[in-house]
Amino acid sequence: MSTRTPTVSVILPAYNSARFIAETLGSVLRQDFVDYEVLVVNDGSVDDTSSIVRGMGDARIRLIEQENKGIAQARNCGVKSAAGRYIAFLDHDDYWHPSKLSVQVAALEKADDKTAICYSEFVRWEDGTPPQFPHATLSATEHSQKLSGWIYHQLLLTNWVLLSTSLFRREVFTELGLFDPELPPADDWDMVLRASRRYKFVKLSRAAVLYRVHPGQTSQKKMPRDYQFEIRHSTILRYGSTGPDGSKVDERALLDRDLRSRQGFFSALLVHGARAQASAALVQMFRLSLWDRRCWRAAVSLLLSFVRQPTPRKS
Repeated sequence: MSTRTPTVSVILPAYNSARFIAETLGSVLRQDFVDYEVLVVNDGSVDDTSSIVRGMGDARIRLIEQENKGIAQARNCGVKSAAGRYIAFLDHDDYWHPSKLSVQVAALEKADDKTAICYSEFVRWEDGTPPQFPHATLSATEHSQKLSGWIYHQLLLTNWVLLSTSLFRREVFTELGLFDPELPPADDWDMVLRASRRYKFVKLSRAAVLYRVHPGQTSQKKMPRDYQFEIRHSTILRYGSTGPDGSKVDERALLDRDLRSRQGFFSALLVHGARAQASAALVQMFRLSLWDRRCWRAAVSLLLSFVRQPTPRKS
C-alpha cells in the first residue's frame, strides 16, 4: 500500500510550550488547505507539551521527541523528517490565518522556477487578547514589490522574513543545507540570507500570521552577542553587498541599521548591569559614527549608570 505524500509539511519546534501550543495547533487545523502534515518536534520539554500534542486528535499531527538541543536543531530534525513538497515553519506561540497555506501554495505555484520562498506581513498580537486579523481574506496576487523578487540587498539590512510566515520549496534545503545550530536566535536570518543568493522571494502584502508578544519569548531575552551585527557583516564578507541581480544595499541605511543594532545591544547590556561590556559596545558605536547623536546619548547613559551605582571598590 502506498503512503500518501502531503503537499506541505508544517514544522513546529516546541520547548515547554504547554501554555500556547494547543491554540497554535488549532490555527493549523482550521486551515482551508487540508493536504499537510504537522511535525511537532518536542525539544526536551519538561512540561505537558507532549501530552497536549497527543491529545489534539488529528492524524496529520506527528510528535517527534528529542533531547534539548535548541530551536535550530529542532527545525533541522523537522526538515529531515518532512515529506512535503513545501515546508512551512510555525513557532509554538504564533497563530495562522485560516487561508495562509492555501494562498501561499497558490502564490508559489503561480511563480517562476527561481521563486522558492513565500512569506507575508504579520501583526503583533498582545498575549491575552483574542486572535484577530486585519483582513478577513488573503490574496495570492497582492505583493510587496519592495520586498519581493531578489531581496538579498534588503535582507542585509534586517530579517524581513518572520519564519512563522514562510513557505519554502523543499529544494531550498536540499541545495543549501539546514539551519546553523551555532547561530540562534539568528539562524533563521542566516538561512534566508543564504537562500536569497540563489532564489527569489514573494511577500504577501496582507498579514497571514499573528506574532504573539509575551515576556517569555526569545526576542525578549538578553543575548550574549550582537548577532545582528555579526550575521550582517559575516554575510557581506562572504558574498559582498550586491545581490545576484545587481541590486546594491543602501549604504546609509546599512550604517543606520548597524548603529541601531549596536545601540540595542548596548542598552540591553546596560540594563543587565554589564557595564564593562556596554563600554566596549559604546566604543564600537563611535567607530561606526563619531557624530551620531545615538552614540553620545549612549555615552551619557553609561556615565549616569556609574553615578547612580558606582562600581564597588576592592577591599
